[in-house]
Amino acid sequence: MDDNYNKNGFYKNAMNYGLILALAMIILTMAIYFFDATSNKYVSWLGTAIIAVTIYIGNKTLRDQIQGGQLSYGRSVGSGVLIAVFSGFIMSIFVYIFYTYIAPEAIQEILDIAEQDMYNKNLSDQEIEMGMSMLHKFTTPGIMAISSIFGSALQGVILSLILSIFLKKEANPFAE
Repeated sequence: MDDNYNKNGFYKNAMNYGLILALAMIILTMAIYFFDATSNKYVSWLGTAIIAVTIYIGNKTLRDQIQGGQLSYGRSVGSGVLIAVFSGFIMSIFVYIFYTYIAPEAIQEILDIAEQDMYNKNLSDQEIEMGMSMLHKFTTPGIMAISSIFGSALQGVILSLILSIFLKKEANPFAE
């Protein structure tokens, strides 16, 4: 196979599955918002499962349909991270729009939950005040949008390192 075809297919596949992942996460976010399920602890696991499944399917497609049935561990990890990063860029735009225009009150809900958690941990009033001061600085739509890119990339790295163990399929060095 031509190397440029593999390169173009590699990036196109990552962008396609990054878009699919972003759309799935946007739908999940909107469902969580409309059904008021933000306090449900299992929702974050559902998001992680969606990311893992999308990276798995994206890398399997890369291996089977673009790379001719072969995929090295490193290329699999790289593909999974790219899928997550492309998704993260799209999600960052959504996060900014969501917290600025759709649900600006959600930021206050995040702050209220964090403050209640601090009270539940029996922190002193001074510690709570200092923690909330820091949290106010980092809980803005812009900062949350930027951090969503890094969070997505980090999740992509971790999941890709694990999933690539099962997806790699090296070429047989003895076959001609």
